[in-house]
Amino acid sequence: MHGCTPLVWRAWLQSGADLEVVFTEVDLPILGGRYLLPSSLLRSSRLRALTPLLPTR
Repeated sequence: MHGCTPLVWRAWLQSGADLEVVFTEVDLPILGGRYLLPSSLLRSSRLRALTPLLPTR
């Protein structure tokens, strides 16, 4: 697992909350591996926004 988002996921997991996220497999020579993208956290049915999300363009 690579990146910063897995740190957030692990913190939730260690507290007993499985967010049921999907990791993305990246097949690149230097950056290959499993990544947890921020959008995967946003799509978790176990989380809800406390404030409205800003629209994306």
